[in-house]
Parts: sequence; structure tokens; C-alpha cells
Amino acid sequence: MKKRILKLLFLGLILYLTLLFNYLFIEKLIIKDPCDFHNDTNWLFTLFYDTPSYNGGHPEPSMLNYIVTFLIGAFLGYRIWNYLFERKTLLNLKENDI
Repeated sequence: MKKRILKLLFLGLILYLTLLFNYLFIEKLIIKDPCDFHNDTNWLFTLFYDTPSYNGGHPEPSMLNYIVTFLIGAFLGYRIWNYLFERKTLLNLKENDI
């Protein structure tokens, strides 16, 4: 039971960090000047970003962007958890240690 709670907390932390990384770094790399996207965007940009009228036509992440970011974060969190804690030879852990 304790191991499950730790795993969920770890996955939640990785998900949060992935969303934060997407917002702080990836979005700033893709959208340098939001006013450039008032007129024309390609289909890939349109999939991941909306340009709503209430935001003045400036791009903001779409639901697909959040879903893909969430899935990537969940996958990374699961793989990191397995690498660090499920491989008992890496940290020399016993069953009762976690």
C-alpha cells in the first residue's frame, strides 16, 4: 500500500514537471511572438494550439496539447519509477524497504 502511494506521488510530480516544462520552455520556443499567429498557421500548429477570439487571436494550448503532454509525462514517470525502484539490483533494495 505504501509503495502504491509513493508511486502515485512520484507520477504526479513527474506529470507536474512535464506540464511546467511544456509551459515554460517548449511553448516559449515555439511561440516567440504571439502576434505572428493572427493570420496564418499550419495544420500541426492548429492541432496543438487554439487562437480564440477572446484572447485576441493569440495562441493558447489546446486540449490535445494537454492530453499529449499528460501522456508523455505519465510515460516518463512510469519509466523512471521502474528504472529507479523496480530494478532492485540498482539500489540494492529488498521487498520490505519500500
